[in-house]
Amino acid sequence: MTQEIKSTFDGEELIELNGKLRSSSLITLHSPWSPISEHYRLVRTNIQQSPNRLAPKVMLITSPEPSDGKSVTAVNLAISLAGNGKNVLLIDADLRRSSVNKLLGIEKGEGLAEILFLRNRSFLPISEYKTDIDGLYCVQAGQTEIPPPELLGSSRMSHFINHHRDKFDSIVIDSPPVLV
Repeated sequence: MTQEIKSTFDGEELIELNGKLRSSSLITLHSPWSPISEHYRLVRTNIQQSPNRLAPKVMLITSPEPSDGKSVTAVNLAISLAGNGKNVLLIDADLRRSSVNKLLGIEKGEGLAEILFLRNRSFLPISEYKTDIDGLYCVQAGQTEIPPPELLGSSRMSHFINHHRDKFDSIVIDSPPVLV
């Protein structure tokens, strides 16, 4: 992807699209006909054409170490799924090193941490998660003082995913790296 960014965007980390600064690594959004975008569409097709037509509804994207590209992969996969006319919920569950909001050019605000921590709060309507990308909804990470494993392993997290499972065609979760 580094070569593609270098040749297409002169190596710039952020580029402006529709008046918004976004990461140049969102190839599926900025350069939909590039070979890299084609590979994301191939992954999308393989997911959708799973054996017995049992395509996974909830997908967790992780990596061994930080900076392996899992967030870029999660966002590009979510954009690719949404680009196929689907409603996709992207959840930034990397509560320590969140980057989804920066990649998408979304101002940092409340997110998953607050949703999971504030047990008395009902879940927001899905319109609150809408991005300016057709079919893509995003729950950013938010901030918490509670250790992330406590929140992510909670019954509230399971309830949150199950609550949204029927409202979206796919849910893509950007999770923390597993070896950190």
